[in-house]
Amino acid sequence: MKKLIRTLAIAALALLATGYSGLALEDSEIRRLASSEHLVAAAKAFRGSFGSFIRENGLKEHDFDEYIQRSLATYYRGEFSRRFHAERGYTLAWSSIDNLLSSLDDVSLAFQYYYISTNHNSPTEKHLLDCAKDYSTWSAQHLKFHPFFREYIAEHNLYDLFIVDVDSGYIVYSVLKESDFATSLVDGPYAETLEGCPYALTSQPNDCIFLDNPQRWAKPHLGQTFRSLRSSTDPEIVIQSDTVSYFPSLEKSVQFMGTPIHDGNQQIAVLIVQLPPVEHDGESPSKLWYKSSYGAGID
Repeated sequence: MKKLIRTLAIAALALLATGYSGLALEDSEIRRLASSEHLVAAAKAFRGSFGSFIRENGLKEHDFDEYIQRSLATYYRGEFSRRFHAERGYTLAWSSIDNLLSSLDDVSLAFQYYYISTNHNSPTEKHLLDCAKDYSTWSAQHLKFHPFFREYIAEHNLYDLFIVDVDSGYIVYSVLKESDFATSLVDGPYAETLEGCPYALTSQPNDCIFLDNPQRWAKPHLGQTFRSLRSSTDPEIVIQSDTVSYFPSLEKSVQFMGTPIHDGNQQIAVLIVQLPPVEHDGESPSKLWYKSSYGAGID
């Protein structure tokens, strides 16, 4: 495990050298991680146990109505909103929190309940929890793999790391456990991509372009990165999004970089890393840069 981390250490140097412009990591380094036995094993373990999380924890419909949604509402309206205000200087409307909660299905609610709202670490330290107090196979796998990925992003100066199931689009694992954790990049709150405001959650008037479905908001780029990787026929493709403000990370300006994960010849998941927040003047154009074995271009 530590040998793999040392092998990939050069990625951090590339990241620090390039900032937010251009590809922040060498293609070969993120590909090396995506094709490593440890990451492939983690992807298989998380996607294989993700769907049984609710059943193994014995959760029933009344559990969601009686305490799971209430717990998450308390967290997002309280601790998360206070952190958001401290970071950004303005307050989230409760109606915005309601929009977020209503966009989460039972799977997302269950995972976020165990790993976010009942996780007693601060909003920016949810990653310190190795295993929730539940009965799931997924949490057993989390205990096994999470310390490695937590150490990996720290040593490589990355902000977060996601494993996304290629079939369902669910984020079956993330290090930081922000509000995008366990959501679907097919039809969840961070799946859409439109010009305009990256989300519809702030209390600032006239800032956002709302979608036809008000439960989803525009231009997250995490979903766009996933869809581009899932639809690509190039197993070596590496994609990096442009810089955008991102609600789960307290509206910090971020980029995403991703590549497919294969088990043999079959694509089973997508690896996406979130690069450290950047501060820069002006807005970056909304475009997705990519490099592949077929050449470079813009999508």
